[in-house]
Amino acid sequence: MGYTFQHIQTLAFNIAKEVLNSIIQPEIIIQLSLVLLCVGIGLVAGVAVKNVFRNKIKIPDKTYPIVKKLLEVTLKQAPLIFVVILIFICQTAMQQLKHPALILSFVGILIFTRVLIKIIKFLFFSEFWGKVFAIITWTLVVLILFNLLGPMSSLLDQIGFKIGKIHITALSIFKAFLVCSVLLFLGNYLSKLLEQKLDNIPELTGSTAVLLVKTAKVSIYSIIVLVALHSSGIELTTLAVFGGALGVGLGFGLQKVVSNFISGIILLLDKSIKPGDVIEIGDVYGYISKLQSRYVSVVIRDGSEHLIPNEDLITQKVINWSFSNTRIRLNVPIGVSYNCDPRIVIKLILSSLKNIPRILSDPTPICLLKGFGDSSVDFELRIWIKDPENGVNNIISDVLLNVWDVFKENDIVIPFPQRDVHLK
Repeated sequence: MGYTFQHIQTLAFNIAKEVLNSIIQPEIIIQLSLVLLCVGIGLVAGVAVKNVFRNKIKIPDKTYPIVKKLLEVTLKQAPLIFVVILIFICQTAMQQLKHPALILSFVGILIFTRVLIKIIKFLFFSEFWGKVFAIITWTLVVLILFNLLGPMSSLLDQIGFKIGKIHITALSIFKAFLVCSVLLFLGNYLSKLLEQKLDNIPELTGSTAVLLVKTAKVSIYSIIVLVALHSSGIELTTLAVFGGALGVGLGFGLQKVVSNFISGIILLLDKSIKPGDVIEIGDVYGYISKLQSRYVSVVIRDGSEHLIPNEDLITQKVINWSFSNTRIRLNVPIGVSYNCDPRIVIKLILSSLKNIPRILSDPTPICLLKGFGDSSVDFELRIWIKDPENGVNNIISDVLLNVWDVFKENDIVIPFPQRDVHLK
């Protein structure tokens, strides 16, 4: 059956007439008027409160970051919060007077949902996960408002399949995904909060704090997996054989990952390295900024960050410049001509160190005559510093520059290799 333009026009007119007849009912007009009144008063009051308190609330970022963020987003949403409060007050009054308040309740729930989503997204989620959270929340709210949650749950529960004795449905998968997402978020947030709290305890060493955080993370994520499986209707006893086979497969396929994880625990237990230590492994020299479950982050002097697998720190030679004491000795070789008095050279070298503040006076710097080379008299300057994290090569460079200046001022010759060639 085809529809002409006149049929469509008549149908639209009838629909508009029905909507208009429903709107002009006295109880509908009263509720819509109250909604408009609440929106107007709430927006004005919220903007006024936001302008008054915007610059008066000051909370340190480092001390209470979550409280500061909560106050910021609450002030931003203040107009809508006032609207929600006024709507729910009007709804309560209408119900007490035995008048219908369905529209007030509907509008109040929608605005409250929007405010709640904005606050939670701002506090906890990135942009992507914030959108996912908003979509899931709005879907659930709409289903609840239109009484579709029960039928939708029944429909999803009928869609499924069996694996042996395990019956998996679309509803159980959705529940497991929802529970796992919420628990993963909470676990990640709690682990970060725990890490911040442990970092502020001076009695704990860096390695001990990292070990406690890693233990807490493993425990939290293990509980999350078990709870998610249980919420999906899967009995944990049925996974015993499958888990054993999976464990063997992962053991072969993820040897390096497991090895790095175990190596990280060993490093934390024996305290051979810890955050803040200055280490040298291969051609990498820098300080440890983080100890992770798979790698160690080493920041070198140019600011770049090297991720060293934990296994390499166990199996390879590692120089820890600040293992038991941050004071280290540097040996600087120096050669002069055979025409120079070695005693005067030693005095001049030691006198050149006075303008370098990083060199320690205790232990005292010393200069030794090491031997007579092919082209030079060889000396070795031994100095001590206590801040290797600020660099080693730069302090050696400063020493050599000062020695060069002193030698130039006192006509001390630095020789170069010379050979006698006899022609027959």
